Amino acid sequence: MNPEFRAALHKDFLTFLCKAFKVLHPMQDLRVYSYIELLCAYLERLERGENLRAIVNIGPRSLKTFACSQAFVAWVLGRHPEKKIMVITCSEGLAKEIAYSARRIMRSSFYKDNFTTRIAKDRSSLLDFATTRGGGCFTSPIGAAITGRGADIIIVDDPHDIKDAANDEKLAGVFDQFNREIVTRLNNPKTGRILIVAHRISEADLSGHLLKHGDYTSLSFPLIAPRAMDYSIGQASWCRKQGEFLQPGLHTEKQIEHLKCNLHNPDFETLYQQNPNGELAFTIQAKHFRSFDPPEIAGLPVVLSVDPGLVAGKKSSNSVVQAWCRRGNTHFLIDQWKGQVEFDELFPVCRRFRRSYRAVNIIIERSALGPAVIAEAKRRGWQGIFAIVPDGRSKPARFRPHAETIGKGAIRLPRDADWRGEFIEELVRFPHGSRADQVDACTQYLDWGKDRPELPPLEPRAIGRVSFGSDRRRR
Repeated sequence: MNPEFRAALHKDFLTFLCKAFKVLHPMQDLRVYSYIELLCAYLERLERGENLRAIVNIGPRSLKTFACSQAFVAWVLGRHPEKKIMVITCSEGLAKEIAYSARRIMRSSFYKDNFTTRIAKDRSSLLDFATTRGGGCFTSPIGAAITGRGADIIIVDDPHDIKDAANDEKLAGVFDQFNREIVTRLNNPKTGRILIVAHRISEADLSGHLLKHGDYTSLSFPLIAPRAMDYSIGQASWCRKQGEFLQPGLHTEKQIEHLKCNLHNPDFETLYQQNPNGELAFTIQAKHFRSFDPPEIAGLPVVLSVDPGLVAGKKSSNSVVQAWCRRGNTHFLIDQWKGQVEFDELFPVCRRFRRSYRAVNIIIERSALGPAVIAEAKRRGWQGIFAIVPDGRSKPARFRPHAETIGKGAIRLPRDADWRGEFIEELVRFPHGSRADQVDACTQYLDWGKDRPELPPLEPRAIGRVSFGSDRRRR
């Protein structure tokens, strides 16, 4: 092999990547899309120490594990056989696949012809191999014991299992383990590198936490460009047009529509667009919320939407009770209450709203204080109770289908309600505001009613609002 090509293999990761791909897939050719060039340039910066904390977010079947964990490990050890690398992933199966592929590249004839790095014969186990120069690679599923291990580079590849997208406890557990055990394995915290490579599964996944609270740079590639996007890393650049696919020609429109309709946990926006809590497709503005006067809703049946919080306290979420009615495609939010309360305070509010507005249906999320409210309502014989079981989608994912409808003026509010401004502000700022409790109650109501026919008007004797007076039967 000529000296120029050998030099390119050492210096240029993209050149190495193409050769490594041929080792693992001898019957295929690697198609070098624009994002692959950018990804290689990004990893080169990490290897040189120009970027010590990096996150790569990209969807499934995009060669992210091959590039960031398998080929990158072999390339770094080829250049620096004394380096110690640790690769942590969500499962033992993936850990074995990463280690096997990296070793296969390093044992190939092209690698041996161009790099002096060799795997030591006396320490060559699959998940823990060393080089003859003191470096090596240790690969492990997250949660396994790594005490006593040290690394110059830590790669965390898909730390979450997709099925845990709605499991807050497991998501938080990975973040805790990362901070408590994985980060502490760096031999030198000042010069050590950390790379997170993953598709997004939740706004509370490891990438989400680190992007909010860590000093990490990010390279994110949505499957379909939501807008014109310009990328530039070193000599690699890409002016991506709105609607342009990451891998042009790989997906049909029918396949994309199938993914959008059938992915719920995580949804298409999260898993493929890397957008668990990003911008909505339609921007809601304050001008979209028109007013109404009381005569306009006379005779319309009322539905309550209850989004229960967990416990009282400044850091707790609000419980929200909203009273809605509908005429055609227009929804009137006639009253609302919110507060950080315990069950003993929340249930009386629900009872007052039910009596005051003669509510014909009450939809209550079965979470936090919800089960207790539902149980007490049924014990008292309330009719029209709908217990809503959360489907695991993120808040933005649930809200997105209604954003454009709201933008067309479908929600109208009382002209002088004291809560009007706060409600509008929360919906306009969503999903970037500090609270989303009113959004949740609104989304719950719109979800519940989207496939239901309009309720018939009330009989004249049932029309009218009743004051919050005493109720001897306290139902």
